[in-house]
Order: sequence, then structure tokens, then C-alpha cells
Amino acid sequence: MPTTARRSTMIATALWLATMALCVVSVTLLLSTRWVVVPESWGFRGASIFVGATFGSVGAVVARRRPDNSIGWLFCAIGILFAIQAFVVEYTITGILATPGQLPYATQIGWILTWIWVIPSGLALIYLPLLFPTGRLLSRRWRPVAWLGALSLAASAAIVSIAPGPIDQATYLDNPLGSTTMTTSDFIPVIAPAFIGFGLAILLALASMIRRFTTSTGEARLQIKWFAFAVAVAGALDVLYYAAFLVATPPTIVKVLEILVVIGLLSLPVTAGLAILRYRLYDIDRIISRTIAYAVVSGVLIATFVGAILAFQAILSPVTRSNTLAVAASTLVVAALFQPLRRRVQVLVDRRFHRARYDAERTTSAFSERLRDQVDLAAVRTDLMTAVATSLRPSSSALWLRDTSEPSE
Repeated sequence: MPTTARRSTMIATALWLATMALCVVSVTLLLSTRWVVVPESWGFRGASIFVGATFGSVGAVVARRRPDNSIGWLFCAIGILFAIQAFVVEYTITGILATPGQLPYATQIGWILTWIWVIPSGLALIYLPLLFPTGRLLSRRWRPVAWLGALSLAASAAIVSIAPGPIDQATYLDNPLGSTTMTTSDFIPVIAPAFIGFGLAILLALASMIRRFTTSTGEARLQIKWFAFAVAVAGALDVLYYAAFLVATPPTIVKVLEILVVIGLLSLPVTAGLAILRYRLYDIDRIISRTIAYAVVSGVLIATFVGAILAFQAILSPVTRSNTLAVAASTLVVAALFQPLRRRVQVLVDRRFHRARYDAERTTSAFSERLRDQVDLAAVRTDLMTAVATSLRPSSSALWLRDTSEPSE
């Protein structure tokens, strides 16, 4: 494997591991504080965990296979940012509501929740439509949209970071850096231009996707169709949410829109995977099988980790009240299970979603078994050519054998 490809694989794997580690810690904190009554906040508790794990898993697989395409790296970035958001949410709930004063800097870390949601949302709703599926803009004429997106993201994040009053995702916490000279109602005219720019960038990105769809033909047109539909739905829901936020809409409607925005975000990596699977973008038979395998392994390991922690806590409670031993033992169990579980799951998934690879491995394995007892050169030649044709399906194939009967010079 070339050095650049190896480095890209290592980076993609490291990002996925970091994303999943943050999700695991967030789930652990959520379960340990599930008894806490959390005041009403944005979306629903645990939403960022689902979004981060989904985006991170899809991004890791695509980035490993096609590191030259920015789509995979966008998915990775969105995944880890949502995973960080999930961790901060659970950290602040634990440090402020569950065990006040026990976790350091809980209030200061909670400030991150004022702005971190802006960046992954913008990457998902602006830059994915602009770049999918090639990883490049449709043409240079769309560069202003990319700049508008970047400026609106930066402005929105900067302004909401000093918004007065409670934090949207943690209403039990007032923004520690919030403006002391403005009220929430006074702040709306300040944030409105940035949000309008954000919404305009989303609409223009959707226009880029529509333009790309209408000018494409054949397989390329089919590749874009499902992802474009998901982007259109997610973008429309996001624009509706921003409009409801700016126009004093009843809280019930705003809450419904928040949940719909989460579902819309989850649909982006799902439909991208479906488009790739159905129309063979990025050699997706292999990629989808890896994505599903990683998702299954991640789910099983998370469940095992949480279950092991609860089990070890019950076993060790007569000996110690600390959770350190339970966490350490659970980590060792998960580490020991990772490789055998990954191999087993990969075989099962390949059998369903990457049949060509599964059949090729069975063909080569059967050929190697027959080769042990075969001494007839003509039979070996025929068997070899058959195995190559079945496994690799080349357009043509030939076999050259050295004639050892001639004396060497």
C-alpha cells in the first residue's frame, strides 16, 4: 500500500475510533444519569450519539477506500463533531445536574454547546449537496456559495456563542459568556442576518444538487437521485426550523421540527450509502459491507461495554464503590472481543452484501485445497484459469509456463 494511502487509512481509522470512543463514553454517562430529570432542551437526549456514530462509520469506510474524495472526510468531520457535542451534553448533565461540583469545569465546557452544533449542521446541509458525489464543486460559478456557507457558519457560530440566557441544548445552564447588555429578544435581530445567510446557503446548495441532477445522464443521474431527495428534505426541515425559531412559533411545533431535523440529518449518510450500494459508486459492494460490519460491531461492542460495566459494578460493589475497576475490566473485555467479532461479522455481512468477494474467497480456498493433491500440470492449468475467471472475471486471461526441458545456458 502506498505511503499516502496508508496514512489516509490510519487517519480515517483514528477518526472513527475517536468518534466511537466519544459515543461510548456518552452512552455510559447517559445510562449512569438516566434518573436525572433534565429540563427541556434541543431535540431529544442522545440524538447526537446516533448522528455522530452514523456519520462517523460511513465516513471512515468511504475515506479509507477513496481518500482523494472529500465526501468521506466530510462524513468523518461531521461524525466526530456530533460525537463531541454528545459528550459535552452528557458531561454537563453529569457535572451540573447529577453530581454538582464533582466534574471539573462543567459550566465552562457546557459553553461549547452554544456553537458546536452549527458547524456539523452546516457541513451536512451545505457542503454535502455542493460536493456529492464527486467531491468537487459542479463548476467555478458555485464557489460564491461555498464562501457564503463558510462565512454564515463562522458568523452564526460566533454570534450564538455569546447569546444571552439559557443554552438551547442545555436550558439548565446560562451561557457563561453570554452578553450582559442584551436580552434574548434584543438578540434576535443580531443573529437573524447570519441565520438568513445560513438558510440561503442551504437553498443554493440544494440548487447546485438539482442542477447536477438535471444535467447528468444515465447512471450518474441515478446515483444522485436518492441522496438529492434526502438533502432536499433535510434542508427544507432545517430552513423551517430556523424560520420557526425567528418567528416566535409555539414550543410544541418547534420541538417537532427539532426532532424532524435530527431524522433528516440521519437520512443523509443512509441515503448516500443506498445510492452507492445500488449504483456501484466507489466500488460500494465492498464499502457497504464494511460500513454495515463496522456499524454492527460498534453496536455490539457498545452494548457489551455498557452491560459489562453494570455487571462488574454489581460484582465488585462489595469490594469497592469506585467504578474504575469496572470500566477497566469492561475495556479489556471489549478489546479482546474486537478482532474475532469483526472477522465473524465481516464474513456474515459479505455473504449478503458483498457476494462477489465472498464467492471469490470460497473459490480460491477450494482451489488451494485441490492443489495440494494435484500433480497433473494440465489439470492444474485448467483449474487455475477457471479459478481466476470465476474470482476476478477479467476480460481476458492467459498463462505462460516455462519449458524446463530445455537445458539452461
